[in-house]
Amino acid sequence: MTATMRNIWDTPIFRPEPMSQREAWLWIIHRCSHGGTVIHGRMHAPGEFTASVRSMASEFGWTAARVQRFLALIEGRGLIARRVDTGLTTISVRNSEAMALIRRGDDTPRRNLRRADVTGGPPVRKTVWDIESLGRWVQDASPRDACIYHIGTLASDRTESPDLNDVAEVVTILQEARCVIPTSHRFRTAAATGWTYIATRTEAPAGPMGIIRGIVTPSEWRALIAIRDRDHDTSITRAIRNAVSSSLGNSDAVAGTILASLKSKGLVAPQEIKGWGLSPRGEEVLG
Repeated sequence: MTATMRNIWDTPIFRPEPMSQREAWLWIIHRCSHGGTVIHGRMHAPGEFTASVRSMASEFGWTAARVQRFLALIEGRGLIARRVDTGLTTISVRNSEAMALIRRGDDTPRRNLRRADVTGGPPVRKTVWDIESLGRWVQDASPRDACIYHIGTLASDRTESPDLNDVAEVVTILQEARCVIPTSHRFRTAAATGWTYIATRTEAPAGPMGIIRGIVTPSEWRALIAIRDRDHDTSITRAIRNAVSSSLGNSDAVAGTILASLKSKGLVAPQEIKGWGLSPRGEEVLG
């Protein structure tokens, strides 16, 4: 539905006519930012956009007074929040179903998103929400292309979201491989103040492929490195525990779970000297 909405408003075959209230609500959803976009000089979080009442009246085919009444109506029903500043109205969508539509339609339209000058640096072309989409972006992106991987406060937000924590860990691993440069930039909107987290592609080859292709999780990747590099007198459980303690805690149970996963994937195998070590498949994954 959202992909259709992205094209329907500019289709020339339809005769211009006043919108219904439902059409006006769909237009608002369509105009919302997916995050990290600058409109009228303002950074917008997902579900926000800024426009004047006059411009909305022109789009809707309404009077300005009718637009004001409509915005007051949907704000009163909890669908939006709004803030007026120097003649411009910043609207923040509050309806969960509408936000789901905005996020669901992210991938296709963002491939053609106009380059938004966020920092005076490289263009922002994409937003990623999970490891899979981040991996695709790293492989497809050209040098200086960038993606937004989070909007908010990463340090606290990642503690509440395992998926976000994994994305942040992958960005760190990609930084260590020198194929991305992560940066963060402060923003202020009508609804919140926070940070936009951006990864910019370098000229280095995409890697490590075990992470990018989703063969191993970030924790498993660090565990494989720890297993490969550990001393002879360091147990495999202790090596894994030390490698992932910063993100998952210093727990033998966590280390045991990771080791069991590595065994099931055939990435570790028994060895005479260290007990357990990398299998040929594990060596291949690490590259």
